[in-house]
Order: sequence, then structure tokens, then C-alpha cells
Amino acid sequence: MTVSYYFNNAIGGKTLMRRHGFRLALLLITLAPGMANTATDPKTYHAVLLGANVASAPADTAASAQVTALLHDRTLSVHGSFQGLSSPLRDMTDSPDNPGILLQEGGHGEAGTPLYGLAAETGPESESGIFHGRFRLSLTEAQQLRDGELHLKIVSRDFPDGELRGQLIPLESDTQGRVLRGQGEQLSAD
Repeated sequence: MTVSYYFNNAIGGKTLMRRHGFRLALLLITLAPGMANTATDPKTYHAVLLGANVASAPADTAASAQVTALLHDRTLSVHGSFQGLSSPLRDMTDSPDNPGILLQEGGHGEAGTPLYGLAAETGPESESGIFHGRFRLSLTEAQQLRDGELHLKIVSRDFPDGELRGQLIPLESDTQGRVLRGQGEQLSAD
């Protein structure tokens, strides 16, 4: 039986309400947390990381990285790949959960403050690979992401201030499903 059946019949009959009212209340309490979670649709973000985007001093590098991030409620899942670094990641051996791939606060052109480190898996030379992370953002951090105030930075041994940087921007699509890119930093090398 559906919830609407209980409501419609409860109005006309006190017996039905007494008999099923407790069950209905329990059902609504049980479903409420799930209903709250579906109220926020997942939002996809994207970033292209380039040396030209490094805020402190643009890096002269041919390296690049691509990132996709999914925000659902306040959980952010980040996945990406990088290639062509001038040297291995900053600290792959001693700190595999934060080898120098960072989610940072800071808008376009700002150096920013590190928030989270991402784990990486690299190829034999440690100059190409993939990275990932999953974080429960604070309310402030989630708002910063929506406002375009979070970015990713990759730090290599040759570039301790960052070899690559890219602002997370929403990945939008039109009614035909074509991807529309957001405004902001340089999105590609061309």
C-alpha cells in the first residue's frame, strides 16, 4: 500500500489511522533520511591542469592533467590522470596518500591553502599516472567548490611550488546532452 492510500483513507476513518498510523509514522521516519539525500542532485566538476595556471609562478612544462570530480551532498570524489611531469611527484615514497597532488582552496590566480592530499599510482618513471580521493567536505568547503574557489595542484620534485594547477569548474550539458565548458582558466593547451 502506498503512503497516499494511508493519508486518503486516514481522513475518512479513525480506525484505519489508529491501526496504521504508527506504521505510517515509522515508515516516514525511516524514509526521511533517504529522501533528504535525494534532494541534492550530484554535480560534476572538471579541471584541466596546466603549468601556465600555477599561481605563484607559472611552470614551463609540457605536462598536463585531467580531473573529474563528483559532488553528492557534501562527499567529493575526485579522479584524474597526469602525464609528462618533468620529475617524479614530490613525495611518492614517503607519503603515498599525499605525494604532492592536492585539493586546495583558492580562486583563479590564487596560490591557495592545501585542504586534502590525493593518493596516486604512477608508471615506472613516476612522471605519469592516475590519482584519486574521496572527501567529506565541510559546509564551507562545499560552498567554496560551488563558488569556483577550489583547485587542484600537482607538485613535482623539480617544481616544489607546483608544476600543474587547475580550477574545478562545473561541467554542464545542454538539453541535447552536449558538454558545455565553464568560464575560467585556460582549459586546454591549444
